[in-house]
Amino acid sequence: MCRHLTFNVKRFCLSGIEILARSLTGLPGVSGDKAYSFLRKAYRCVPLPDRVKRRLGRRLLQANPDMMQADLAWKARSILGFPSLLSCIGDATPLACENTGNSKDSTGRTKVLVVEHRIPTPDRTSGSVRLDAILRAMHDMDWDVTIVSDSPRQEYHWVLKNVATELPRYERRLNDLGIRVCYEVQGLMQILKQEGGHFRFAFLSYPEIAYRYTPLVRAFMPWAELIYDTVDLHFLRFRREAEIKGMDPELQMRTDHYERIETANLQSADVVIAITGEEKGKILERVPEAVVEIIPNIHQVADRPAACSERNGLVFIGHYLHAPNVDAVKYFVSDIFPRVRARLGEVDFFMLGSSMTEEVKRLASPGVHAVGYVEDPDAWFGKARVFVAPLRFGAGMKGKIGHSLSCGLPVVTTSIGAEGMGLQHGTHAMIDDDARSFADNIVRVYEDDSLWRRLSANGVAHVRKHFSQQTLEHALVRIASNPERKVRP
Repeated sequence: MCRHLTFNVKRFCLSGIEILARSLTGLPGVSGDKAYSFLRKAYRCVPLPDRVKRRLGRRLLQANPDMMQADLAWKARSILGFPSLLSCIGDATPLACENTGNSKDSTGRTKVLVVEHRIPTPDRTSGSVRLDAILRAMHDMDWDVTIVSDSPRQEYHWVLKNVATELPRYERRLNDLGIRVCYEVQGLMQILKQEGGHFRFAFLSYPEIAYRYTPLVRAFMPWAELIYDTVDLHFLRFRREAEIKGMDPELQMRTDHYERIETANLQSADVVIAITGEEKGKILERVPEAVVEIIPNIHQVADRPAACSERNGLVFIGHYLHAPNVDAVKYFVSDIFPRVRARLGEVDFFMLGSSMTEEVKRLASPGVHAVGYVEDPDAWFGKARVFVAPLRFGAGMKGKIGHSLSCGLPVVTTSIGAEGMGLQHGTHAMIDDDARSFADNIVRVYEDDSLWRRLSANGVAHVRKHFSQQTLEHALVRIASNPERKVRP
């Protein structure tokens, strides 16, 4: 009788959840985000054994197709054009949880899953520098790490000129650290079917990745804590871009879309990682109950920067498929550089960075050099006299600013460029948003050796204090050892 009653209770609970899921997603005004958030709470609260709850994970996937399929026209133009996750999962059943809950491998190491757009290419993009530092810190903590590249190998042409010859170099760097690499959802599913119940943490980086993979983590990794790394608040960056460029309908649509999915991610994660204190505050305004840690950009400081008397020229670096960088160099060449040259004479401006577009290359003119990708940016930073970063929109922390400061190269930037780093104007960098004042600051740093030396020394000290590998490791230790946070089934 008792066994029969228990069976009926289970059947009632699961049937109720299924009906609720279908009803929620069909109600006017109830988005997939709201439905997912509500169902996630139900998943945590239903008093059923884990072997039964695993079936509920499947319900979550089926009930919220908005999580898996792009529904905006601009996504179809390959901005975020993801295939359905359900088509990748096929007839797979979420992992049974009996005999699981051991979140260590056979050698006792903590198992961690990291999902990103691509594996790190730290000499190509600022975001990869931070990801590379996080992976190395996990390695130093003796964690057993698997990284999943959401992008297939053939799509690495966005950052690499010759994917066939260059990508294996980055894969070997990770393999040498004992980090396993796999590609796309299909590759991940092969791992989760066998090992899903043994992972302790799932790090999902960027809004699209978290939005897409959260259902898989909840369905196939029942003991893992879901850690959402925002990288930066994308909706904030797009909103600022819209303010600069005017009310572009596509930008507004993109802003609204990211605001919606980022809020869903914040509500669904066990831990959220912000890149700055300012963005942590914005996250808590949106989701007061969120558990938020800060992992900033990480930089290694130069030992002995070259003296200012040995340097010449202005330099900028960036990934040119990133809109803020394109806007910055165009703005500098048109509105700021002519003012600088009028006072300093034939000073040169060098644009470094990967994926340089034809639009940026066309900026080349007397004194303006479109250099593009360089294997060793530090060598260029060691020769330049001033780093310029006239960023007018963006979000998060700007890796190029920290990189320059770490090399002892004084920075002239905007309030957007300095955001989140605790920089003081005239002490760590020169900061101004007006084109005329920006040009004045460049000239001051270029001509005043005493100011140059002060900015150089203070910049190095600031990076060493706030953006070191030790800062990152302390954050990971806090995440891993928080006694007040329990792993949720």
